Amino acid sequence: MLVLKFKTEIYDWVVTYIEITHKDNHIKKKLKKHGLSKAYIKDRLPHIKKNHQGGDHVCNYNFRESIIVIYNCKSKKAKTNVVAHEKRHLEDSILTHWGINDREANATLAGYIAEMLLKVNA
Repeated sequence: MLVLKFKTEIYDWVVTYIEITHKDNHIKKKLKKHGLSKAYIKDRLPHIKKNHQGGDHVCNYNFRESIIVIYNCKSKKAKTNVVAHEKRHLEDSILTHWGINDREANATLAGYIAEMLLKVNA
């Protein structure tokens, strides 16, 4: 399991990026450690264990934090698609929370998040 935690300083938002790999043991325990609820884990664990390609973006507006979970993907192409999809949900959540509807702000945020995610996806 790969884990990256970072903060978007300008928007005061904490992001935890979790990438599940096929070698992971004790997935349930590890997801709980990173703040995912029992209900989420119970609902999503069967999909994760069956190696369904996909991911989730879990947002807590009250605490200005998000968790992105990327399931084990079978190809780099599939993983790129899933990461981009969940990244977009993250951007939308942050900008919606702050009431920002500005293309340049969105582009700047997108670039920053992409830079952070490239640390684990390069």
